[in-house]
Amino acid sequence: MKPDKIYLSSCFTNAKPACPYSDAEEIAKMLENKTGIEVVLGTHDYH
Repeated sequence: MKPDKIYLSSCFTNAKPACPYSDAEEIAKMLENKTGIEVVLGTHDYH
């Protein structure tokens, strides 16, 4: 079974300080390219 979408958590996509090696957008693009599945950044509003 293949998922419809991959969700990256809001805590991951809005983390402070951010990952020094790659940002969430780059990771999302990499996942989409490797899997062909849409990646959604964030699962809820981040306060």
